[in-house]
Amino acid sequence: MLFDALPSGARIAYAGAFPGRGSPAIRLLIAGIEADEAPGTLQRVNWPGSVSAAAAAVSGFRDLTPYITVAIDAGPDGISPRLGLEMFQSPSLLDRFESSPEVWHRFIDRLVEHDLCLPAKAVGLRDTVRVQFVADPTSGFRARRVINHFKIGLHDDSVEAKAYVSFSPMPPPLTPLILRLFR
Repeated sequence: MLFDALPSGARIAYAGAFPGRGSPAIRLLIAGIEADEAPGTLQRVNWPGSVSAAAAAVSGFRDLTPYITVAIDAGPDGISPRLGLEMFQSPSLLDRFESSPEVWHRFIDRLVEHDLCLPAKAVGLRDTVRVQFVADPTSGFRARRVINHFKIGLHDDSVEAKAYVSFSPMPPPLTPLILRLFR
């Protein structure tokens, strides 16, 4: 059984269906796995892909993002060879909003070194982490745009990388008048 194959502390964080893809499979996201545990976990869940290819895909990033979420598709025919290895700076959702741009920049550089990102795309990714106004700047409503995580996907003999960006609202800056009211 899949649950028995998970390492201690790991859990099914999310499950989802993608009916638009024409597959009855359910995507399972297994969280709470350290990068070093991923190959053994894949073997224990009987993932039919190349465990050594999956281990090689994450090996160049372990020092930057030690937290892995394994995304596998389970369907009537068993576990699919399609695999996603999602890499985070922190396992905590709240901590992700405080993620370090410098760490992501090193991660992006490594993606370029491994031929998983074009240099021109890397320039745009580096510019992703910032505070930006999403409405009229005088309204005071701001949002922080951050890289939530990267995913390295494996399917058959192909490897691809994707960046996932999130927006989080930020309170308006405290003005001198508001500060005086709370003293």
